[in-house]
Amino acid sequence: MFSYKELKLYVKTYWMMTETRNPQFVIACSPVSSAFGCTCSLFILVFGLHIRPMISDL
Repeated sequence: MFSYKELKLYVKTYWMMTETRNPQFVIACSPVSSAFGCTCSLFILVFGLHIRPMISDL
């Protein structure tokens, strides 16, 4: 079952997608998408810190 607040959020999200005909508003609100973004940011940070000494030696 949905609570009133969850139902209101879902309706607003899909209403925005319907009005704009753009699914990016649904994808941006997805928890999986948010977790993927955090994972990518962490990977970029770790990779940047690892490769920085190699670049400074050039």
